[in-house]
Amino acid sequence: MLVDNTYDKKISNFDTIFFLVTYIPWVFAWMISSSNLKDYLHPYAIINLYSAFGFVLVIISFFSKKKIEASFFTRAIPCLIIGAIVSYGNDNASFVLIVLVFLYLARNVDLDLIVRITMVLQIVSMILTIGSAIIGIIPNDLLAQYYDGEIRLRHTLGYTYTTYAPNYLFTIVIEAIYLSKKQKRFNWILLLLSGCFNIFIYKYTDTRMGFYMVWLALMGYCVLYLTNKSQNYTKLRKYITISIYPVATVLSFLFALKYNPNNALMYRLNTIMSQRIRFTHEGLEQWGVTLFGTSVKWNIDATTYNYVDNSYVNIGICYGVIILLFIVLGLMNTMRKSYKERDRYLTFVLALWAIKAIIDPQLFLLWFNPFLIVVGKEWFRVLKKEPEIVVDNLCV
Repeated sequence: MLVDNTYDKKISNFDTIFFLVTYIPWVFAWMISSSNLKDYLHPYAIINLYSAFGFVLVIISFFSKKKIEASFFTRAIPCLIIGAIVSYGNDNASFVLIVLVFLYLARNVDLDLIVRITMVLQIVSMILTIGSAIIGIIPNDLLAQYYDGEIRLRHTLGYTYTTYAPNYLFTIVIEAIYLSKKQKRFNWILLLLSGCFNIFIYKYTDTRMGFYMVWLALMGYCVLYLTNKSQNYTKLRKYITISIYPVATVLSFLFALKYNPNNALMYRLNTIMSQRIRFTHEGLEQWGVTLFGTSVKWNIDATTYNYVDNSYVNIGICYGVIILLFIVLGLMNTMRKSYKERDRYLTFVLALWAIKAIIDPQLFLLWFNPFLIVVGKEWFRVLKKEPEIVVDNLCV
């Protein structure tokens, strides 16, 4: 059956509009959920609605098309079924299915647009949260923590924990760096504003890792701009780029499993990383890693703290081996393609996320990391010679 030549463009427009209309309320609700504004705006009503009916979005997307890709049956459906199994009865993984749904829905949507919109929402949520905390509308809690022989006084800046503000700042900075790839001039405003806000947030939250990661991102931006685009791409650089996610995953598990406080080097490294290796080791010992994850009760109280900050191990424990492989292999293939296409800015921000995922748990969280969308584009993309099923009367 003949199909109108304008069909692909119409479907692309529908995919973009449908994705954004459904994505924006959900992702903004999750941003609010990490702040004390949640007590006023009640974002969990939206979050729970999406968790319950997220699969309906896939059905709507399915029936909007005349041409159904074979990958829908061979890759999307099996992946979503696994996501449903992981999410069912797992308090820490209830959003896994809906994240996979959005990864599928975004397969034909421009990544730059998703990153830009997510960044704007993050900025708005930060302004609302920090501004409300400063003028006293919501609490700006002060936490006293004993660390490495000293007492640390840390403000939350309106968030439910001290690390959220610096983590959002980091994501905004690298999103701005990524979106600056087409600019011909060096963005001094980006550099100066990011530096000032980084100092401000560090002064109040005393979150060292987030502070250093922002400076690393800004230094990388300077190198990207100053480095000639025609530079030679060596084999060593290629192997490092492609292998950074699987290597980071293996090292994360290896260090956690081999952790020994009596080893001087391991003890020092654990201290530098604010006890992250020890907690990761204890998490693996207590819960282990399964195919579909384990429902874990995290404690963030100083006396009973047991949170696993390492994204790779956290995903393995809570969401299971299958989801971990889905994410790591998808990111590895994306890094391979970005290197091949010499997309230096995407390669850079994904490399930063590979490093950050070792010390923070936001790799799988779309409201922190919109670049996770590339995993959906990698797994659910339509192959050039992939067969299609053409049906009548399905286009809405």
